[in-house]
Amino acid sequence: MKMKKTYSRRALSIVILSIMMMFMSCSKPTNQTSLYNTDDDFIKHNYTQVDISNDPNFKSFKLIDPYINDKIVYFTAESHDTEINTELEFQFLKYFKSKAGIKYYLQELSYSDAIFLNKYLETGDESILKKLYEPFKGTFAWNKQSYEKWKKVYDYNRTLPENQKIVIVGIDIEHQSQ
Repeated sequence: MKMKKTYSRRALSIVILSIMMMFMSCSKPTNQTSLYNTDDDFIKHNYTQVDISNDPNFKSFKLIDPYINDKIVYFTAESHDTEINTELEFQFLKYFKSKAGIKYYLQELSYSDAIFLNKYLETGDESILKKLYEPFKGTFAWNKQSYEKWKKVYDYNRTLPENQKIVIVGIDIEHQSQ
């Protein structure tokens, strides 16, 4: 019985600490402007429309320029099954390469899929890309836009010096049984 009470007290302590940490992390710092501030006035003065055309100066991304200098990891979001995402992902990739010199491109892909993509990026052998996409049939990942994005990444990578080429890192679990 004593063991149950000790366990219950520890569990309760962990729950209370977790709740406290949640509230503390959600509190708004004073006198600090953040990119994620939800204050209406901040949003009114800090927004931009994103132009996904091939703009070498990345004018649409200028709003985030001040926030990238001292960072080593950059995240962008997506909405699955939205056609525009792949072009936006590609523009972000070029932007972060241009402004921050990134080398590693973390993707919601398995480790093995990343190996195949890196092999494709090294060789340009489109049969590798086709073989990679075959098991995706019937999923969100199986679409022409995504396939074409990798071809654009290959073409873009060819313009970069060997030591600056993009390397794909798969950070998801293995989904395919083949």
